[in-house]
Amino acid sequence: MEVPSVDPVLETSSPCKWRLGREHQSEEEVMLLSPKFTQRSALLVLLFSSFVAPGISQTVPDRVFRDVDGKPLPFQTDAEAEEFLRAAEVTSQKDIGVGVTKPKQLVLEKDGLKVHAAFNYVDREGQREKLEDGSVEMYFLDSYKADIATYKLSRLLDMEMIPPGVERQVGDDVGVVRLWIEDLESYDEWIEEGNTGTPDSLYVQRQIKDQIVFDLLIRNTDRNRGNINWDPDENLWMIDQTRSLARVAELRDKEAKKFKGSSRALYEAMIALKASDVERELGPYIGKFEIKALMKRRDKLVKLIDTEVKKKGEDEILFNYTDAPKGLVIDYGDE
Repeated sequence: MEVPSVDPVLETSSPCKWRLGREHQSEEEVMLLSPKFTQRSALLVLLFSSFVAPGISQTVPDRVFRDVDGKPLPFQTDAEAEEFLRAAEVTSQKDIGVGVTKPKQLVLEKDGLKVHAAFNYVDREGQREKLEDGSVEMYFLDSYKADIATYKLSRLLDMEMIPPGVERQVGDDVGVVRLWIEDLESYDEWIEEGNTGTPDSLYVQRQIKDQIVFDLLIRNTDRNRGNINWDPDENLWMIDQTRSLARVAELRDKEAKKFKGSSRALYEAMIALKASDVERELGPYIGKFEIKALMKRRDKLVKLIDTEVKKKGEDEILFNYTDAPKGLVIDYGDE
């Protein structure tokens, strides 16, 4: 993905603004904390090259689930959201009209709540499948069960990018019913609006890095611009993982070349991931061969990250979401 060439002043809630010194810019450093930026002259400039000023950090927004009217839902835990998805009445449904798996949008109602949900009931396995990019996937899997399993895996890794989903029958079909994230913008839509390259937000860019790592882990064969989405608070959401978790232990070479880094939290969570926990949480949805392949991919992915850390340095590969970008210039001036 192309990185836009910009020289921004970043708006913050404090009297100062963040400017990136161009001589210190790396790929990540030209990405903004917010797409809202202006060009201003500096009255006083302080260059930060090897450290970040105390108290300066990126704020990570909360992930908020909303009802059909945009009001926050009262769910405090995933378990509460899952119980609603299982028990709420389906009052209407319609085809979404996009996606190769033909998902539907449902309206669920219970206890005065009216909530949108996505329903996907694809469930097929193939020994050999030629993908749209020309590559061939052995032991191809395209199933709603994989979608639920990736949600369970994300929570084992303390990731919140996949909305809660449960297995449920709707009409004659059994599939995954997943909370709908309101007001999403897809990367496809962003491009159609006339934008080029990648979104300017540093927060979005960091989430895309973790998404790439997660997709490598689950061997996702269908990540595309239509299912890379972010909400108005710039939280990234992964909404379709049906073509994942096949019983192939290798990392996808094409996707591995996209690796640019990982959050420390995700990297450490992958290292700590236990096969017994994976079997307990994912076992109801995928088989033992798929689980063994997943754990082998985990080992190879951790090795890949370790290799890149040794080659480029830990600070170039691993990040915290609250880190401010390196090479900052602080502007205390007015217009």
